[in-house]
Amino acid sequence: MTYTQYAEPYPASRGDRYGATAGRANPHRGQDTAPGGVPALAIARGKIVKKHWSNALGNIVTLEHPDGKFSSYAHLDSQSVYLVGTPVALGGSVGAFIGKTGTAQNGRHLHFTVGDDLNGIISGHVQDPLEWIYAHSGPETRPASVAGRFHTATESDGIPGPVYWSMIQSELAVRGWYSGPVDGVPGTATHHGHARLQAAILNENRGDLARTSTEEDGAAGPVFWTLAQTQGRGYGYGGPVDGVPGDNTERALFKLTAAWLNRHGR
Repeated sequence: MTYTQYAEPYPASRGDRYGATAGRANPHRGQDTAPGGVPALAIARGKIVKKHWSNALGNIVTLEHPDGKFSSYAHLDSQSVYLVGTPVALGGSVGAFIGKTGTAQNGRHLHFTVGDDLNGIISGHVQDPLEWIYAHSGPETRPASVAGRFHTATESDGIPGPVYWSMIQSELAVRGWYSGPVDGVPGTATHHGHARLQAAILNENRGDLARTSTEEDGAAGPVFWTLAQTQGRGYGYGGPVDGVPGDNTERALFKLTAAWLNRHGR
């Protein structure tokens, strides 16, 4: 996955958060911001891939980003003046002003979302956009209040540190695979659960493919490492797919795992 820089467009003017339920039939599926009467700004560089109307969200523009993510911008006062395919810079205008089209009950505001695919982001298969932005923003754009919450092992460096291990421990605890402290200090239990989690990540969408390391046992074997090497090609691994792990395999696997945590808003 290509590392893409993200930034929150209007951090001082937030409205309803992702997941909010007050006054709603369903949880809120995006982040609202309400500066009013200003251009809608892109949360990352990308290109316009769709412009459409929704009875609920009004005028919507959707961008595709270099890392494969999509973001959409809704309640725009008019449709974007840009053609589909037009590149947009980080923080650049998407070609329309923030409005109140659709059922914008709170007046003029921007509703923006982040998702994994074009159809999904339109139909509501999205994640917390602020969590994604914070996990993929640099020190110059990440708020100081959350700067320490995200990985010291990322898609870009693959070097695990205490924040990475805290995130791993939290995820393992949710899965029932770990009952120790969430302190960012990996011990035997953390490492065992970590292997199980990595196996689960590698096995996503793999059907009944046999493996010698599963979510159940966490014992890494040649099929596990072959999967790691295969999927690790997108994270900097350039060696043979032979099931024999080396430093490059392990570094790519750390990067792949960090990317998974970030994609899922952990």
